[in-house]
Amino acid sequence: SVDSIAVGHPSIKVTVVSGEVHGPKCEVFGPGLSSAVAGHQTGFTIMAVDQFGNIRKVGGDAFRVTMRPLPTHANAAAGAHAVDSVPVQVVDFQSGAYVANFSPILAGRYSFAVTCKRLPVDLRTTVCTVHPAPSHVPSCCATGGVATGVKAGEMLDFTIQSRYSV
Repeated sequence: SVDSIAVGHPSIKVTVVSGEVHGPKCEVFGPGLSSAVAGHQTGFTIMAVDQFGNIRKVGGDAFRVTMRPLPTHANAAAGAHAVDSVPVQVVDFQSGAYVANFSPILAGRYSFAVTCKRLPVDLRTTVCTVHPAPSHVPSCCATGGVATGVKAGEMLDFTIQSRYSV
């Protein structure tokens, strides 16, 4: 009964399903939102939610995720200014859950934007720090006074640039 008025028959089962996805109500979580390692795949989860806060149990929603480097001095020094954006693949599990996977190439600070049907999804944080990967010795580079014919005991100045494998 509703407000003391009898409604329906007691043996009738009513199933309530979620409505259309509503971007501003969707939930986004996972370690890839705030931290990643250059050259390694990571990601975060998106839960589709309707305007009333009901989690959707079906897929097919068109989430769009963009990841761009922030224009900072540290990113410019690292060469991140050469990257316009990082490709992000959104995987639909057909259950209301989606995973956004990405593999940033360069260390630095990046921002995220997530939308669905052109509406923004509210993110608790929009800045991801991409840390350098451990050095990959075969990829490192020596520059400067590297020369042939150096004799044992002679001083030689050179620089080794640490690089990581992608």
